[in-house]
Amino acid sequence: MKKLSPTIRFLLYVFAGTGILAICGPLALTMKGYTPITLQSLAIVLVPMIFGWKQGGLSILLYLLLGGFGVPIFADFKSGWDVFFGPTNGFLFGFLPAGILAGWWSEKLEPQYGRYFMVFLTAQVVILLFGLVGLSLHGVASGQILYTAKFLFPGLFLKSFVGAFLVLAVKMKRTSR
Repeated sequence: MKKLSPTIRFLLYVFAGTGILAICGPLALTMKGYTPITLQSLAIVLVPMIFGWKQGGLSILLYLLLGGFGVPIFADFKSGWDVFFGPTNGFLFGFLPAGILAGWWSEKLEPQYGRYFMVFLTAQVVILLFGLVGLSLHGVASGQILYTAKFLFPGLFLKSFVGAFLVLAVKMKRTSR
């Protein structure tokens, strides 16, 4: 079987990463008055940690552009540029820095669950902080912002627990080849 060129492999990783984001992004649990709980942030951190920060960053950028141009791939199947101006826009703006940070940092580490968990958790917190700032800039009351943080924080731990396991499993599989 012929090996793929590095450029083709790079692009395949970008498109695969974007596909993962597009599948996970819309899946959300929305409760009235709350920021939705999504698989979006899990995938935003997972993709760059598995594919690398460059491919992962481009995947996130392509995902954001597709959603902006109307493909319903954001939480609750939302799309359009207006989502970037709504109260949860901070989460979207946090995706790219958090993903690049996670991908870059994970490339520097030896495969170990605890390390991947910390990278994952840190990136999840970056997304949360961007999101909370976005809520604040949209005039959401500080009490509601604190409640949102407390509401979302347990999910960050769960996503980090699962995500670190998935990253370790994929990376260990790659090294065993």
